[in-house]
Amino acid sequence: MQCSRQSLGLAEASRCHYRVLLSLPSNRCSRAVGWSNSALQNDHCSLWRRTTCSQRPLHSAMPAAPLSRATVDTTSVVTRASAVSSPIFGVSDIWHWRKAQLQKIALFTGPALSIPLADPIMSLVDTVCVGQCTGTLELAALGPTMLIFNLFTYIFTAITITTVSLVADKMRKQDITAAGDALSSALFVATVFGLLIQAVLLVYSKQMVVLTGAAPALLEPSVTYLKIRAWSAPAVLVSMVAQAGLLAQQDSFAPFIWVAVQSILNVVGDLVLIMYFKQGLAGAAWATVVSQLVGTTGLVWMYRFRGQVRPKVRVPTLSQLTELSSTFGPASLIYIFKSLCYMMLQVWNLCAFGHTPMEQAALAFLPGTADRHEYKELVKLLLGVGVVVGAVTAFVATAVPYYLPFLFTPDAQLWPIMKSIAPQCVISMMLCAMDVSAAGILMACKDLLFLARAMTVSLAVLVGYFSVAKSQGWQLGGIWWGLALFFFIRAVQSSFRVYSHHLSAWNVSAMSPFEADKLQAVAVTGATG
Repeated sequence: MQCSRQSLGLAEASRCHYRVLLSLPSNRCSRAVGWSNSALQNDHCSLWRRTTCSQRPLHSAMPAAPLSRATVDTTSVVTRASAVSSPIFGVSDIWHWRKAQLQKIALFTGPALSIPLADPIMSLVDTVCVGQCTGTLELAALGPTMLIFNLFTYIFTAITITTVSLVADKMRKQDITAAGDALSSALFVATVFGLLIQAVLLVYSKQMVVLTGAAPALLEPSVTYLKIRAWSAPAVLVSMVAQAGLLAQQDSFAPFIWVAVQSILNVVGDLVLIMYFKQGLAGAAWATVVSQLVGTTGLVWMYRFRGQVRPKVRVPTLSQLTELSSTFGPASLIYIFKSLCYMMLQVWNLCAFGHTPMEQAALAFLPGTADRHEYKELVKLLLGVGVVVGAVTAFVATAVPYYLPFLFTPDAQLWPIMKSIAPQCVISMMLCAMDVSAAGILMACKDLLFLARAMTVSLAVLVGYFSVAKSQGWQLGGIWWGLALFFFIRAVQSSFRVYSHHLSAWNVSAMSPFEADKLQAVAVTGATG
């Protein structure tokens, strides 16, 4: 039995189980729902040619007569295509699909989780070893140094997001050469910025520690630690970009291996230099530097055996730098604002970085979705996983300082203070995870200008809140409520943007990138044919 192709308006043929999401006159219906001799028609119709109407659990609008090239323009084609529903899954099919996608995301984000956590874990190991084996003075001196070094490196997290986005986009278009060029350009930029950070930290370390408001007694040990850590700055940035290039190819296992090696070396170095040789802060810094240099070298060497993309040592062209900066510029603004609020507690900071794989999963998987329905279902799945990850990290970030405060300091007078901020920690961590998932989706859709504007609004509100907090004399608890407010504003803005612009039934931007590329090609062909 053949299905009728003349359904108008919002109609559903129950025997054939398909929907035609059109509101066009009958003489234009066939031209709006079919593309003859096009890749789009072949993809959407291959399932229909193999099955009968009664056997089809997944349905879309039926392809029909050829589209007249004389009447095609880019705007109309894309608008009509947004109305053509991609396959609607049956109940059993959608759950099988979600299960398969969750497995893919878990296999990807599990190893990828180690990547953003590598530097925070090493900093946390330094904190524990210094806190247990040295005095309170050196433990306190870690605060301003961690703030400065992590501020620089976290700002340049934007280059990893840019690398994942560009390389994944080139891979989706089957342009391996362009993907290699994009990765090579990102590595060059990372090296240059790493050397610049190293020079700034070596020359102006004392002035920067003073700017943090550190007590005079902390100045000497803080400067010593910061100058030693400065030597690892180029390796840290190169490692971040090299990891991003592998993640763009959906390979998170290779980075995981070298992050594990790096972390083990750091722990061993801390135990030997701090506990055995009694080197204090300087020993912790040298252990971290050596482990990061070894890890970066091994990761770059891994490109000889993993993935299709091979980076080259060369200076990028002006056009390649322009392409890189178009994403890096807005993204760097986002991460500058984030970094201003992430340096409040080591454990909270560690768990906050645990949300980063959700961004990376969105950037790696969303560009490859084949149609709008799969794209929207994957968006919903990523948002749901973000809520679950937020609940887990909120528990960890609260439980460790609350029940195990002695791991960080033997000073019992500090333990009640650590416990007092538990409610703010839970709320801010949950909101942070929701925002990171939504922001990753927006980054994958290249909605970076909105993210930059939203972050500006959030930071402005936070500055206003802290001004009031200072005038009213609010203490540590009040500061942490400000952090919760900051992530609430971010989560509301990013989640609403995803819903209104990427889950809306009639929004053109809700199409998958793969589908949009095909429709644009059809539109250009029709307009010029």
